Amino acid sequence: MTQTNVNIIGIGVACLDYLLLVPGLGEVAHGCCLQGFLIQGGGMAATAMVTVARLGGQARLWTVLGHDLHGTLILEELRAEGVDISQVVRMPHIKSPFNFVLVDGQTGERVFLQPDVDWGRGDATPGISPDLSLVDSADAVLADGHWNGWALAALQRARSRGIPTCGDLNRVAGNEALLSLIDYLIVPRHVAEEVAGEAGPRALELLAAFGARLVAVTLGPEGTLYLYDGAIHHQPAFQVEVVDTTGAGDVFHGAFAFAIARGWPPPRAITFSSAVAALKCTRPGGRTGIPTLAQAEQFLAQRGAW
Repeated sequence: MTQTNVNIIGIGVACLDYLLLVPGLGEVAHGCCLQGFLIQGGGMAATAMVTVARLGGQARLWTVLGHDLHGTLILEELRAEGVDISQVVRMPHIKSPFNFVLVDGQTGERVFLQPDVDWGRGDATPGISPDLSLVDSADAVLADGHWNGWALAALQRARSRGIPTCGDLNRVAGNEALLSLIDYLIVPRHVAEEVAGEAGPRALELLAAFGARLVAVTLGPEGTLYLYDGAIHHQPAFQVEVVDTTGAGDVFHGAFAFAIARGWPPPRAITFSSAVAALKCTRPGGRTGIPTLAQAEQFLAQRGAW
């Protein structure tokens, strides 16, 4: 793998996904046979950092895990992917996050079955923090709305040093302080609908009021709608044979942070991220299909988008 000099810090959740491929989500209630089964690491910031590493960047993950089997498996996979986990904290009273994911074998769409635990929303690490001086050598910082005590400190430091900050948030409520420190805010459809009741221009305008340079809403097969430089743009989704959409948004964010860290213009970063996320969807699991930089560039060139 060719490594670039891009250095990115991701702050947020890392989990373990138990993926179950079923004939159709509507058939589960009536009983059905599994078409496939996969255990793989997941989590918003964690998968974003795996994406950065696959693309050839230097990725650091800041998160909290428990002293349990799930935590060990999560870290083993991250280490194998080349993600720097030196700042990960393991706490005896924390249970490492995990999900069961039902993947529709016909459409690739998925449903998460999650334990009733709000992992990483509170401050479970009083007196413990990563080495904030690492921010000074970063080319971008990404936060996903978990472990926000750490994220706020890192984003504030990045902002004071002119380092780009990216946000991958699955809700606005409770994340207002974080939002004010994000330069590039990309959210899924349900967050836009939470803010504006719809996922169109009105949502972009309301989200932009927090101060981001670019605000985008990812819309799955409908592409990405974004507000940048005073105008609204639409990036169509790349057409691929979809096997599994798990982790597509996380991969999009990792690719976008990578592109911004390299100094690419935001519209080019959006196009690139759309391609990387599309390629991810062609294989089962949230990480299996994440491409290398060369594979992503070849995909874009073949479609005349590069």
